Amino acid sequence: VASEGGTAREAKAMLREAVSGYLQACFESNLPYLRPVLPSDDPRTNQPENIQSTFRVKVHVLVTAHA
Repeated sequence: VASEGGTAREAKAMLREAVSGYLQACFESNLPYLRPVLPSDDPRTNQPENIQSTFRVKVHVLVTAHA
């Protein structure tokens, strides 16, 4: 998931929204929401100079089961 914004604050808000939408689509389509990433594809290891900040994202999930 990727996003951008005019400021760091805006970029974080847009990224939270993108993560939420991604997870919703995964859950609705029964797709895996986590996947392994090779170290060579992980910007935390191959481009650390490009990372401005890191932060945690909390997502509240409501699951409804239908029989």
